[in-house]
Amino acid sequence: VSASDTSRAAEAVDWLQRDNSTGRNTTTPVRDVDASEVYAALQRAEVVRFDAAPLLLPGMLNATLPNLERLHSDASSEIIAYGSFDMGAICHFFVHWVLTYAYPRVGRTMLFWVMRQVAVHSSRWICSRRSLAEYARSKEILRKAGPTNINARRLPRFAVGADFAGRLGFGDLVERTESWLWFGFNPNPAISFHTDAQDNVLVELTGGSEVSIFPPDAFDALANGSAEQPVHYRVTIRPGQGIAIPSNFLHAVFHLEPNRTAYNAFFEPKFGRMQWPEAKGNMYTKWGQHRKEYLCMRSLWMLSLGQLWDTQQIGMAMHGWKMEFL
Repeated sequence: VSASDTSRAAEAVDWLQRDNSTGRNTTTPVRDVDASEVYAALQRAEVVRFDAAPLLLPGMLNATLPNLERLHSDASSEIIAYGSFDMGAICHFFVHWVLTYAYPRVGRTMLFWVMRQVAVHSSRWICSRRSLAEYARSKEILRKAGPTNINARRLPRFAVGADFAGRLGFGDLVERTESWLWFGFNPNPAISFHTDAQDNVLVELTGGSEVSIFPPDAFDALANGSAEQPVHYRVTIRPGQGIAIPSNFLHAVFHLEPNRTAYNAFFEPKFGRMQWPEAKGNMYTKWGQHRKEYLCMRSLWMLSLGQLWDTQQIGMAMHGWKMEFL
């Protein structure tokens, strides 16, 4: 997380707390659209709520963890969930934080290689992670879970063939779509504000969520005195509804019900694609203008991750063990 993202998140939390304490509603309304309009909305960096029914395959709407466990009864104890707040994730973070701290000093030495091997192998033993079966069978474990996810590629009998990129019209623009099933309860979304580089959509399957969203320049007009409040959105989505979140928009998700499940899709562009001229703050547009070598390496990285999963069924944990890219 960059310093600018941290600063923007702090401003967003402060503004939402002001709204809540005064009972005001200074949010900007969003348009409700058909799924066919999502492509154009993301091109101009517009937040929209949409009817997700055309994207959902049979068995996705109202999917529950017990249903998913039954679908994967032969492997549910081996399908590991990731998240920010379970003890396994926190344990992984601290074990590997040592490597992050040590790399600038000894990163090119044999000592660092030994440290890395010890950290990787020891974390497998001391940093336990919960499985789909555990969350599905215990309401108490699920109640205590923070935002938790399973990469959709780990669920081979769920959402098979759910081509969100193709159905939304992105077609050959997308190199790879990363999708996750989300569950667990987030009682304090203020600590989970973040940005994503990719244009993405979040679709509610069960329960409900409230999504708070701030554009990249939300606080600029407030700072220079040309507006009394920042442009921001607070959008409720129910089962069968989705929300389109443009690249680099700050957002947090508040889960309205503890049994909530959702499915999202991150659209990773092919090299040089999805650089929308109208989309202010779009990360790929910025990188295309100033950091083409970064875009090249990112495309190579995504292609390598995809090949690693497609050929050897190996994934990569990301963001402090918050999620898994496959």
